[in-house]
Amino acid sequence: MAARKRNWRLLQTAQQGTAALQGAKVTEGLQWRKYGNPRTGHGSAAEDANALSDLLRGRKVELTGRSNVKDGPDRIINGKVLIQTKYCQNAQESVNAAFDGQTGLYRYKNQVLEVPKDQYAEALELMGQKIREGRVPGVTNPDEAERLVKPGSVTYRQARNIAQAGNIDSLWFDLKTQSVTAAYAFGLSFAIHYANCRWNGMESQDSLKLSLTAGLGTGSLAWGTGVLTQQFLRTAAGRGFAAFSTSVSKRVVDELYSSEAGREIIHRLASIMLGKNLTGAAAKNAAARLLRTNLVVSTVSTAALSLPDLYQALVSRTISWQQFGKNLGVSAAGVGGGTVGSWVGALVGGSIGGALGTIVVPGAGTAPGAKIGGAVGRVVGGLGGGLGSAWGAKKLLDLVVKDDGEKMFALAQQAAAELAFDYLVTEEEFAEKISPRLKERITPQWLKSMYRAGSRSEEPEQARYRFAYTELEPFFAEVIRQRPTVDLPQEKLVRREMRRTSWLLLLEYLRAQIGAWLGRGELLPG
Repeated sequence: MAARKRNWRLLQTAQQGTAALQGAKVTEGLQWRKYGNPRTGHGSAAEDANALSDLLRGRKVELTGRSNVKDGPDRIINGKVLIQTKYCQNAQESVNAAFDGQTGLYRYKNQVLEVPKDQYAEALELMGQKIREGRVPGVTNPDEAERLVKPGSVTYRQARNIAQAGNIDSLWFDLKTQSVTAAYAFGLSFAIHYANCRWNGMESQDSLKLSLTAGLGTGSLAWGTGVLTQQFLRTAAGRGFAAFSTSVSKRVVDELYSSEAGREIIHRLASIMLGKNLTGAAAKNAAARLLRTNLVVSTVSTAALSLPDLYQALVSRTISWQQFGKNLGVSAAGVGGGTVGSWVGALVGGSIGGALGTIVVPGAGTAPGAKIGGAVGRVVGGLGGGLGSAWGAKKLLDLVVKDDGEKMFALAQQAAAELAFDYLVTEEEFAEKISPRLKERITPQWLKSMYRAGSRSEEPEQARYRFAYTELEPFFAEVIRQRPTVDLPQEKLVRREMRRTSWLLLLEYLRAQIGAWLGRGELLPG
């Protein structure tokens, strides 16, 4: 049981490291860096929220506004509808922002103006008035305002809330954005556990139940980690950490980009990760940003994995701070290894997939092959790198710090040995009646309770030993009660046997003395 739990923990860290890259891609797709601007941050948040709403409705969305082309659309829906988003304090300001300050004409030809949901009705009237005044080139019918104006999916207040941390609107937005990461982590965990259950001979129904439970746990953790990351990045501390991560990632990418082989790696990685052909400065910047966000997500993932251990060390006192530090090191190694493995796996898998795609369908098959290969490589590389790193860290730390469970188990063994002596238990009784009960009782949870028994004592080891002795003593007492009753013989029988034994001992003594004397006598003549 304990070994299975340790293996599950190592696998969980590897899965979170693999999912961290997906979470970083989702987060990097947002304009969170602009949210902190008190004047325009809510506008960027509104663009992200409205784009997400379209995506969740199954529409194809192109985020063209990131290119900052003058008077260009913020996004294009289904390749046809061009959207320009304006979120100001009131409807009049939102509509006026779409008109040139000097000419007074509508600035965004063939684009639909998107305004806050709560300003839509008034914005329609204002646009109709602008059309009547001839300020919209090519449009003369005020009823065309319904074609030129659309309501956003969020209100002005909600957009402002989304740009900030710690409120319902921003949390709900983050939950929706990170649902992709949660689904990715769930599918990954479900597939791994289902295959493992079937390989171990379990029936399909039981395998399905266990795999669903494991998948939901992993998906929920990835979901929560993604939400925490996006909330964290809205705070001053988060932006500061992101700035530090940016500096680190830029140095890494710059160093790698300084060689010919490194440039090729950066170009391939950026193209595979973002699903489009990138080279030069565009690839370099994309790789640096994605690495930056990945560092933040991985850090938050490690912290999230360590929260239960922190509670057990700080509040419930069921593990030591040494154990907490050891678990933290293993988690960090697993998440970090999973993340690095995902990057390497994506690069290798994408290269192999692209080559195979070219062979199957020359030219047209390269990009799809690279995409499929990169996806497979991310999973295989992430799991392999995460498991390997976590396992290596665990083995290395085992040389320095023993697990609390091992220490408690050794104390429990000592208590069982003393109980066996105190109760005069035979080997057969111990093997057949006590040992099975001990295996049932001494579980990881029981060992944690044993540790907690000494956490507030001045003599913790003695307190834990007493806990084990008291908890295990009933098993030995029960064996004693199961022994058959022994009746002592009558006193006269005891006395008779004592007299008989005494005469026998006396006769044996005399015979020995006579034999020794005769032996000496025979030796004298010689």
